[in-house]
Amino acid sequence: MGQTDLAIRLLVEHHLTALLPALLVGHQVEVLAVERSELKVVERLTDQVVRARVDAVESILHIEFQASHSPDLPERVLAYHALLRHRHHPLPVVSVVVYLMHEPPPEPLPCGIRQGQLVFDYEVFCPWKQTIGLEQVARHPALAPLAALTPGITEASLPELRRVVEASPALTAAARADVLALTYFIAGRRFPADLLTSLLESTAMEESATYRRVVERSRAEGLAVGRSEALRGAILKLVDARLGQAPPELEARLAALDADALDRLFLELVSVRDDPGLRAVIEGV
Repeated sequence: MGQTDLAIRLLVEHHLTALLPALLVGHQVEVLAVERSELKVVERLTDQVVRARVDAVESILHIEFQASHSPDLPERVLAYHALLRHRHHPLPVVSVVVYLMHEPPPEPLPCGIRQGQLVFDYEVFCPWKQTIGLEQVARHPALAPLAALTPGITEASLPELRRVVEASPALTAAARADVLALTYFIAGRRFPADLLTSLLESTAMEESATYRRVVERSRAEGLAVGRSEALRGAILKLVDARLGQAPPELEARLAALDADALDRLFLELVSVRDDPGLRAVIEGV
């Protein structure tokens, strides 16, 4: 499981109920409970199963998050849909596929199956077709990771997206940190690392267990090289922003540091409040 996949899993585990109204565009959704998602017949976990009122009808919502489209997805969704319908009869089951992509794939995405007399449809959420702007995120800050994939957020508005989450009274300090961390990793599917520096610069990230969990998992899977490159870029951008220009020798010094050292250095730098202190940390690298 890579950075994005783990970030998606954490987003689902911690913030799905806050996301549902945005995922079911055009429907009224009231979450009632989170249900068991184990489907041992097919030996896997569905992403999430929620009991909710959809347009005033009590239903079972089955949500599948996808970082990309796979040809067998419609058949898999049908299998989970049928099993959930059997488990929760007589409640209707609504299946929703959420693509965490910022642009459509070359081929049209299916929204069901049409094979002879077999007709099966599911809802599809495509970020590139939606606009989740800063005002919506201010009302529902858990939307920030999805918003970063939609046209409602641009390169120029990334710093403001961070500030909106940081200022949210609806989230605890730990939740703000997690939402920012998830936004950082998921937004990486759309924006290059140097444009995401403003998210990493947030002091809230120091509190993010999610950020640390994703980074640690990435290291364990041999992804520390890419992470190191992103952190080096973030550190250089941070120093440039604070001092006007990073010392010429800093880049070479950073190249000698591994991912653990870069992570510690970054968190130390964002905690320094004055320029002399920042220079002192840099000189000690």
